[in-house]
Amino acid sequence: MNLNNLKSILFALTVVFSFSFMNTNASERSYDNAEEIVKKVISSQLMAFKEKNVEKAYSFAAPNIKRQFFNAKNFGLMVKNGYPVIWSPKNYQFVKFSSNGTRSIQRVLFRSSTNALVTYDYLLEKFKNEWRIAGVIQVSTEGNI
Repeated sequence: MNLNNLKSILFALTVVFSFSFMNTNASERSYDNAEEIVKKVISSQLMAFKEKNVEKAYSFAAPNIKRQFFNAKNFGLMVKNGYPVIWSPKNYQFVKFSSNGTRSIQRVLFRSSTNALVTYDYLLEKFKNEWRIAGVIQVSTEGNI
């Protein structure tokens, strides 16, 4: 192997390594961006509940949720009756986040109007490049995601 071939191979490896590194950074930025967007979607839905704007809250639901409840009114009644702490929290805090790029889980700790602490995992999925809430599951505070 001559010096020119060795230089060509080293140059090619440098380019490949650089692109791999750039893709890793882009992937990490994408993950960070997903976390920010997911938190914004959840916060926006919670704000809509606070304002009693069920149409707006319903707009953040994934297609599977919309099919299940058919309209915003049914969806609002389900949340109000089945998830009163989500319907009207005293406050809430984002705890843990996990994502694979198309599905995410965001753990949220809620404080109820009676100061009870309740933890939920929000399941979000990406539809047409937008994050939507596909489900909410109550979890114990000791659980892991």
